[in-house]
Amino acid sequence: DTTTGEMNCSEEVFEIYGLEPDADGLLDAFMEQSVHPDDREQVADFVKAAQESGETQSLTRRIIRADNGEVRLVDSKLRCVPGEIKGGWRYFGVMQDVTEQRAAELRLRHQAEALKRSNAELESFAYVASHDLQEPLRKITAFGERLEAGYGDALDERGRRFIHVMVDGAARMRALIEDLLDYSRASNVTMKFAEIDLAELVADVASEFDIAAAECEADISCESQEVITGDRSLLRQVMTNLIGNALKYRREDAAPRIVVSMDSAAGNDSWRISVADNGIGFKPEFATRIFDMFKRLHSRDAYPGTGLGLALCTRIVERHGGHIWAEGRPGEGAVFHIDLPKEPADRYSLMTGAQD
Repeated sequence: DTTTGEMNCSEEVFEIYGLEPDADGLLDAFMEQSVHPDDREQVADFVKAAQESGETQSLTRRIIRADNGEVRLVDSKLRCVPGEIKGGWRYFGVMQDVTEQRAAELRLRHQAEALKRSNAELESFAYVASHDLQEPLRKITAFGERLEAGYGDALDERGRRFIHVMVDGAARMRALIEDLLDYSRASNVTMKFAEIDLAELVADVASEFDIAAAECEADISCESQEVITGDRSLLRQVMTNLIGNALKYRREDAAPRIVVSMDSAAGNDSWRISVADNGIGFKPEFATRIFDMFKRLHSRDAYPGTGLGLALCTRIVERHGGHIWAEGRPGEGAVFHIDLPKEPADRYSLMTGAQD
């Protein structure tokens, strides 16, 4: 109270300011001496706004502790009421020392910015390096095939096997590079949102596997006629990978049956797309591992691939603000679930990749 000079504070306030409760001139210490010189004008405007409006005002400002001169950051809330004597004021305030909190927030912000720059540099490097690696691999493959075709008869079995290993290794390296490029594109491409007919998308993807499906008498169907919102090109890649995996990991004793369905997820804010098959399945404890990059449950000789397909699906679904997971049992098939928001909360940030 500026008219009487009385002041009542909690012990924590004295601790924040580095003052003793019985010290002289406490009011001046709070109102004037503790204010950081660079913040004096801002604090004066803060008090004036509280006086003129009669409403609670908030300000985060710097103070200088009286005991050791340390600069601290304090979050202050102030309400002013006219005093009993004209021109006087009664101040009601709450304050909190947020120095450590703000420092932690600043460190996290700097780390996030550094990580974002690092990721962008790594993705750019991977994209450029992958392109540069393609050309020598094409030459290895092409000349290896020519060598096998033109001079295969002049070589013994061991020589032909060497050529085959060389050509096969180059082909697998090219497949890995192409998958890495797909992953890089999925991480960086500007997303173009549109309405997508799920049944039409599944039919389009299924047409890619016409020959493979006919050879094993596979049945690929979609039980949904709903429309979803997302980037068609990216979601087509997800469906291609999931259906392709269902065909690859089929059982020898049963024709593949792949069913795509969709329902509202919990809360009715998302669509839940499920891709179920009757293939070889997997043990429940591997349900998370299969989505990791380069993680494989089977040898490359048994099932070809680079181990990037499901990691790519995860990246695409997350960029849509969704979630993907799987359920499986050995010999009983697998079900892959995808939850996608019916309406992305922030299309701009998603389209620009800001959330990454």
